Amino acid sequence: MKSISSGSRKTRDASAIIKSYSATCYLEKNKMRSESNMFNMVSSYYNTYLFDEYSSENSSSNISNCIAMKLVKNIISQLSISWDVEKGSILPKKFYKKIAACKKSNGFLSDMDEETIEYYYRQSAHIMKAAGMIKHQKGKIFADFELKSDIDIYFTLLKTFWHSTEWEQIFPSDTDMAKSLHHNKCLFKDILLKENKMYVQDIADKFCDLTGISNKGDSFFTSFLDFYLLKWLEHFNLVKYQKDSDEKPVSFEIPSFASEVFAIIS
Repeated sequence: MKSISSGSRKTRDASAIIKSYSATCYLEKNKMRSESNMFNMVSSYYNTYLFDEYSSENSSSNISNCIAMKLVKNIISQLSISWDVEKGSILPKKFYKKIAACKKSNGFLSDMDEETIEYYYRQSAHIMKAAGMIKHQKGKIFADFELKSDIDIYFTLLKTFWHSTEWEQIFPSDTDMAKSLHHNKCLFKDILLKENKMYVQDIADKFCDLTGISNKGDSFFTSFLDFYLLKWLEHFNLVKYQKDSDEKPVSFEIPSFASEVFAIIS
């Protein structure tokens, strides 16, 4: 894991709102689908309905333009080419190398090195696999999903990341800490949403004080939180890091969009 100072700001490696539609018509059109797909359709409908209820003016941009969506759409695009399954890996090593090296499609990550970009794609693949968006069949890998709108894709990814993904798989430098962080994620969310602006060290200390996951002032936990969970919340546009000077503590804002989204997925 890259070391990130909790005391000073360093150079950091790092929505098309669709209108609600009739659930009856939507389900009738797809009544021959499987029970699993039916559940996904109902979930998709309510994601859209709730999002219309909660959304603010900039929510559409926050969804369509977030880093998480761009990472996943790039993976889906590359999966249009046939790839062979590689034992012990969701996607082959050469897949990650190829997609990370494409400067044109990774323009939104231009301030990051290739190693970090590749790592983000590996994390994205884990989330997609947990969401059932990447499947292996007869030795081949393909993207399998029926989600067409950005809202559907975004909420499927975020719900999977927040609830179903094993954080020890995508936050690997301390698996016990990752499991504990995931177990206490709702408490972390509550701390996050109480403020409009926070310092990384402050939220780390508050979380440690309430959970005992580590000691207050633990620089390793602060870096772990910063590099992993807060970074992925930033990928989903749920936190926005401040562009402060190198001498100031690392801080971030919690946009109103975060409250809208957490109200849907919690």
